[in-house]
Amino acid sequence: MSSDRMKPRSGDWAVMTDFLQEAAITLSSGSSVTCRIESDDEYDSELDDFIDDGPEETEDYSKHIREIFGYDKSKYNDFDEDDECMESNFGQVLKEEFNSAKIGIMEDLEDIKMEQMEKRKKMMKKKKLK
Repeated sequence: MSSDRMKPRSGDWAVMTDFLQEAAITLSSGSSVTCRIESDDEYDSELDDFIDDGPEETEDYSKHIREIFGYDKSKYNDFDEDDECMESNFGQVLKEEFNSAKIGIMEDLEDIKMEQMEKRKKMMKKKKLK
């Protein structure tokens, strides 16, 4: 396929410009120009028999779930108890950090002891099998 087919010929441009100039003159003189534009509604008319354009009947699933579990949203509208404790000073933060570090170290020591006990049990089993 040659690239010459894709290029417009110089005569085509002349015809196009003449048409556009005539259209501009016609529009400037005030005469009306009617164009027919096909709409998608006309094209899709045969599809109307199986498309339901009526109002959608959507059920409120949240309502049914609330009924099942007995959840009442209005009970919790003014419940901001957790927000009351959101402010703390430097001393409280340090105390919490200290407690967290202490608990973490205790858990680590407990894990180390458990691992050592498991190793001893495995060693005892190996000695018994020999």
